[in-house]
Amino acid sequence: MCKRFDGCFRLVALCFFIGFGSPLAALPGFTNLSDAYTTIGFDPTASSNKVVVMASDVHMELYKSTHTTSLHAALIREVNAMVPRPAKLLFLGDAASTISDIPGMPVQMGWRLPYGTNEYLLFLAALNTLTNVPREDILWIAGNHDQMPFETDAELWQSFMKMPPYQTFDLCGTRFFLMNGGNYGRPSLPQQEWLKAQVASTSRTQEVAVMIHEPPFPGSIIFRGNALMLREAFQDWECRWWTFSGHVHCQDVGVWGIGRSNLCQITIATACTNVFNGFWHDTGFQVVCMSNGIVARISYHYDTQTYQVDPSPEWNHPKEYYSGFQTTEGALWRRFKSHSLLPELVWTNSYDSWDWLIYAKDVQIALPLSNHLNKATHFLLFGGPFGYQGKFFFSADRTNWAEASIPWPSNNVYRVPIPASLVQLPRAFFRLTNDGIADSPIAGWGLATTNEEPRVIYPQILPLAGVSVTAGKPVSLTAKAIDPYAPPDVPIFSIASGPDGAVMDSKTGTFSWRPPVGYAQNNISNVAVMLKVSDGILPELATTQTLWIAVHPPELPKISQLQRIHSGWEFQVSGEAGLGYRIEASTNLVNWETLSTTNPATLPFKIFDLGPRQGARYYRALAY
Repeated sequence: MCKRFDGCFRLVALCFFIGFGSPLAALPGFTNLSDAYTTIGFDPTASSNKVVVMASDVHMELYKSTHTTSLHAALIREVNAMVPRPAKLLFLGDAASTISDIPGMPVQMGWRLPYGTNEYLLFLAALNTLTNVPREDILWIAGNHDQMPFETDAELWQSFMKMPPYQTFDLCGTRFFLMNGGNYGRPSLPQQEWLKAQVASTSRTQEVAVMIHEPPFPGSIIFRGNALMLREAFQDWECRWWTFSGHVHCQDVGVWGIGRSNLCQITIATACTNVFNGFWHDTGFQVVCMSNGIVARISYHYDTQTYQVDPSPEWNHPKEYYSGFQTTEGALWRRFKSHSLLPELVWTNSYDSWDWLIYAKDVQIALPLSNHLNKATHFLLFGGPFGYQGKFFFSADRTNWAEASIPWPSNNVYRVPIPASLVQLPRAFFRLTNDGIADSPIAGWGLATTNEEPRVIYPQILPLAGVSVTAGKPVSLTAKAIDPYAPPDVPIFSIASGPDGAVMDSKTGTFSWRPPVGYAQNNISNVAVMLKVSDGILPELATTQTLWIAVHPPELPKISQLQRIHSGWEFQVSGEAGLGYRIEASTNLVNWETLSTTNPATLPFKIFDLGPRQGARYYRALAY
């Protein structure tokens, strides 16, 4: 069961304050695996059945003499005694502890690099003691402590482990995705593209299990990128799916609603008895029973040396997942911390964590109140927890600071009322100090209002004048966006609603459309196109602007008097310049053949047709 502590602790334990799901109930234990199988009615010897053993957070920790430097003896003993043997043995990250200590924070190599790489070697050597599972069926993924924040996909880990950072395999009707959760939960672009390709080639009705070191849902703010990646990939999945993670060093199970799909998130306790909050009863590993999908889970506990059948997930009672700021009412503006220019960050005496977080000691942020016509009533801070020594302040001049109370966060967002004396200023300032705990992260900030509409939100499209076009001819114009937060924000253009065939360049704002010739029959057709500009971030801030296009019917094409030229017929075609024309002929006014397709530079243009030697011959001209 997940447990909490009082007092200070290392950053790696921050996530233990987050409720991931429902703690596992204390069910009776069995002294052997066979009795646990019998209780759930599972026959591991059946040809259609398989078992997978999962362990996590081995944490070799060579630099601490009191900690283990090998796999736990009980894990080795129990796995080697399993009959039949496990089909797969999966390690869910953090073989080492020393390569990176704090997620997202570059470390001084010094002693860490040789200790960390030796921890890799110890882990690989320890795998040789697992004699019941062939080496090719033992797979592992990188954890946050296994990689440095500036690596793309755990390159140092790969060089030692000789294992790809992400891969798939199929077993008993389930496709397993082994993912790299990253040092601080920002998936690399190569991994995101790989996942999209893999998902595209997987049936949406197939059960899926994602192995990723850090629990993605709801997840701490540190690792939020993994949740966004998985939500995009599986939000429309038509079958149940699972995530299996370590990292939090305790057992947990929870069901989450992600888009139109439900997933069960399982966290597996640490396989190391001596590390961080590796509570004695929590430490151990898990046996996943499979028969055309995952049918049951059994946990082994080191302290009692017993197997416990884990309760079934409550699939019909999912919790909804929301990303940062997604549930914030009245949001006017928000920014996620990045490594690029952050104009509002006017002062910091903190630890900068690459391009994802600030570990706050003293942070001062300018509030651009006039950008939103001074309608902002609340400052938003995405981050925490800030501990008992964290303090919030507001000021008009960065000299006189008035302390503000710290509200209870919602979805990791603190909604702090701006003092009434400051709301009408062009800008005010917010300050966070956290002298006692220097590693509480900030991931973003913004403004919100409780005032009624209209609200001033950016980016905005400048007003567009109506345009006229003749059906069949192209119309093109470029929309301009205004955004006081760009740069670094980049406006993204799109068409919210409009006619078929209309396109808009997302970067330049260039809109183009060629209404078909038949779009306007006899009268002018007024077409409303709703153009949209957003900041390209989820959840997005966006505004729209309506463009009116008057589509005029074109001049109908005309055919001149036919003239006999030698053995054929010649005539002229006149009509609307700039259109394409198709000239057709028929002998019965039912079946028509194409004589010519042209886009003439000038009008009228001539057509010559030999025609049949006998009988009637009819001609028509069509614009397109």
